[in-house]
Amino acid sequence: MNQEKQRIAIAEAVGGVFKPCTCGFCDGEAHRWHWPDGTITDDCPDYLNSLDAMHEAVETLRYRDGFEWFDFQKHLLDICGSVMNCIQATAAQRAEAFLKTLGLWTEEE
Repeated sequence: MNQEKQRIAIAEAVGGVFKPCTCGFCDGEAHRWHWPDGTITDDCPDYLNSLDAMHEAVETLRYRDGFEWFDFQKHLLDICGSVMNCIQATAAQRAEAFLKTLGLWTEEE
């Protein structure tokens, strides 16, 4: 997956919705990210470079039904190769594990 597709997939997985702006001042073509907490932003977080953003995304796995949290840990271990490397996993590695956990990862063709 390219980086932009990864960012969008993670944003949507945590509840973000990209929809037209309704502020009344735009030309009607502007779009914004609408988040579950009611905030609206111009762009989604930079999940592939921000450990803080990935931490927030991964935390959403704790509140889902099933074993997503454990699946995430397994995927991260597969990506990093060892528990010690998982401790220092990059945001991009965590993003890949997150997307694989939710079945949203696709290989580039």
